[in-house]
Amino acid sequence: MRPADTWVDYELIDATNHNRLERWGKTLLIRPDPQIIWKNEEVSPLWARADAIYYRSAKGGGQWDYHKKLPQKWNIKWQDLTLIVSPTGFKHTGVFPEQAVNWAWYQEKIKAADRPVKVLNLFGYTGGATLACLAAGASVTHVDASKGMVAWARENAQASSLADRPCRWIVDDCAKFVQREIRRGSRYDAVIMDPPSYGRGPNGEIWKLEDNVYDLITLTEQVLSDKPLFFAINSYTEGLSPAVMEYVLKTTLCPKVGGHTSCDEIGLPVLMRPSYVLGGQNMIVAYTKADVIEYMGVITEHVDMDHPVLLDKYILGTECEVDAICDGENFLIPGIMEQVERTGVHSGDSICVYPAQHLTQAEIDTMVDYTGRFARELHVTGLVNVQYAVSNGKVYVIEVNPRSSRTVPYISKVTGVPMVDMAVRCCLGEKLTDMGYGTGLHPNAPYVAVKVPVFSFEKLHGVDTQFGPEMKSTGEVLGIAPNYHDALLKGLIGAGYTFKTPGPGSCCIFTVKDSDKPEFVDIAWKLKSMGYKLYGTSGTCAWLNKHMVPCNEVRNMSGEAPNIVDLLQSGLVDYVFSTSAKGRDPKRDSVRLRRKAVELSIPCVTAVDTANALVDCLRSDHSMKNIPLVDIATLYHKN
Repeated sequence: MRPADTWVDYELIDATNHNRLERWGKTLLIRPDPQIIWKNEEVSPLWARADAIYYRSAKGGGQWDYHKKLPQKWNIKWQDLTLIVSPTGFKHTGVFPEQAVNWAWYQEKIKAADRPVKVLNLFGYTGGATLACLAAGASVTHVDASKGMVAWARENAQASSLADRPCRWIVDDCAKFVQREIRRGSRYDAVIMDPPSYGRGPNGEIWKLEDNVYDLITLTEQVLSDKPLFFAINSYTEGLSPAVMEYVLKTTLCPKVGGHTSCDEIGLPVLMRPSYVLGGQNMIVAYTKADVIEYMGVITEHVDMDHPVLLDKYILGTECEVDAICDGENFLIPGIMEQVERTGVHSGDSICVYPAQHLTQAEIDTMVDYTGRFARELHVTGLVNVQYAVSNGKVYVIEVNPRSSRTVPYISKVTGVPMVDMAVRCCLGEKLTDMGYGTGLHPNAPYVAVKVPVFSFEKLHGVDTQFGPEMKSTGEVLGIAPNYHDALLKGLIGAGYTFKTPGPGSCCIFTVKDSDKPEFVDIAWKLKSMGYKLYGTSGTCAWLNKHMVPCNEVRNMSGEAPNIVDLLQSGLVDYVFSTSAKGRDPKRDSVRLRRKAVELSIPCVTAVDTANALVDCLRSDHSMKNIPLVDIATLYHKN
C-alpha cells in the first residue's frame, strides 16, 4: 500500500501482533489486522490508554470493549473534507485512511484534465473517494449495495459542504447497475472500484473478490468513455497479489483503451540515490514508475554498482535546519533556519531564512526537543547538525550529522553566537552554562537574515539548471534587514538576480509541469498586472487562459520556427519560468530551453517557491535605496 501521510486527524501510532493502535481525532482505538503478523514489543505507551478495543469472536464478528464513554460518531478532517467516524460492529470506522493517497491522485488527474469529468465510484462505501472527486470538480455516480453506507456517504457530503455538487447516490448491486448503464449507453471518464473481499448484495447475493473481480472489470470497461482518465481498483484480499491485479488490468483494459498500468506497494514519489553520496550527487525525486526505470538505466551505466541504490519515501513539506553546540550534557541552538523551497531541493541550493517564518510553536518545540535528545544520545561534545522536514504539522528527521555544516558561519554571524569558539571550548571541558549564552533555543535576533545560493551555470556547460536533490550552487550571499521581505530583496540582488521594469514588448515565458500549474496561476497574474506579456508552451498556455490569465502560445524548441528560441533571442524576454517532471537528458526541450536562457543571460527560475519569492520582490515598492544598511560586523559587538 502506498503511504497516505497527509493526515492530521488520523495517525497509525503502532502495530504488532495482529493489532493496530490508531488515533482518530482525539480518540485512541485498537483494531485487529490480519496482515500484522509480526510480534514486536509494543513500543508506544498509548496501548494502555486506548479508549476502545475491538475483539473478534471465535464464532465470527466481534464487539467493542469501551474503556470510556465515546460519542456515537465524531468528525475528522482530510484537507477540506469532513468525514464522520463511528465504530461499527464489524470493526470498521467508516473511513479507510490509507485510501487518502488515492483520493489525492484522483484529484490531481481530474484537475489536470481541463474538461468536464464523469466518475463512476463502485462499492463507494461512505464516500471518501466520491467527496474527493466532487471537490476536484467532477460529477460522480456513487453506487453501493448497502443503504446504510450510502446514507453515511450523503451525511459526509453534507458535512463537507458538497451536498449541492452533481452526484447520483445509488443503492444497488454494482454489477447489475453497470449492466443497466451499458444498456442505457452511459459513459464515464473514470472508474473507481473498491470491492470488499467478501460481501452480500441487497437481495442476498454473495460477492467474493477472487471469483468476481475479472468479470466485473471486463463488464465495467464497457462504460468507459472514448478518452478515459483512469480506472482504479483496490484489492484488500491476501489471495490476490499486486502482480496478479496488474496482469488482469493489462489483459482487459489496455487492449481496449491503451494507457499503462501501475500496481505497486511502494509509494511514489520516492527519493532515489546511491548508498553513499556527497552533495546529493546522483540523487533524484522519482515521480513516476518511468522515472525509476530511467534512473536505474542511467545510474547502472555510469556508477560503480558495488553499493546498492536506496529508495526513500519522499515527504512534501518544508525543510528546516538546526546547528547546535553540546557539552555532553546541555545544548544550545543559536537559531532554526527554514528553507524557502519545499523538500526535494538540496539545502545548499535553497534560499534559507532565519528566524523561521512559518513554523508553529509546537513544531519549533519538537525540533528543540529532538535536537537535544540526539546530541545527548550520540554523546556529542562540540557541534551537531540536524535536518528536518515539516509536513502537515508533523516533524520528520531527515538526517543527523555530529559535525559542523556549511550553515555554521551563517547562523553564527546573524545570531552573534560564536559557535566554533564555543564548540572548541566544550571539547576542552568547559560547560555551556559558564559561557554566557544560555542553553536550549537562543532568543531570536532583532533582524531577519536570508541566505541565497549563487550558481555558475554559464561556466558549467551541459548542466541542467533545474533544482533538485543534487547540489549545484557554487556559493552564497547574505541579506539582512529588519524584516523578511527586505532581507530577501537584498539576498536576491546580491546573488545576481536582476529586477527589471517591464518596457514595451517585455515578456515572460512559462513552461511548467502539471503539478505546478495551479500554483503558477497567481504568479503569472501578478506579472501580467505589472505589464508583462505572457507566453507559454501549449499545456501551460491553455491552463493559464482557462484560469483567466491571458497568455500567448509559443512553440517548443523542437517545433517549427518561429518558436521559443526566436522569442528568447528577440531581447524581449525578462524572465523564464521552467519546471519539468523530467530532467537530466540534455536532448529534452525543457533542458535545452533552460540552457539557452543561461547562454543568453536571461534569469530562469526552476522552482515554484523561488518564483513566488522573486515575483513578490518584483512587485514591491521597496528598493535598495530605501532599505537600511545593517552593519553585521558591529551588530553583536560587545564592549
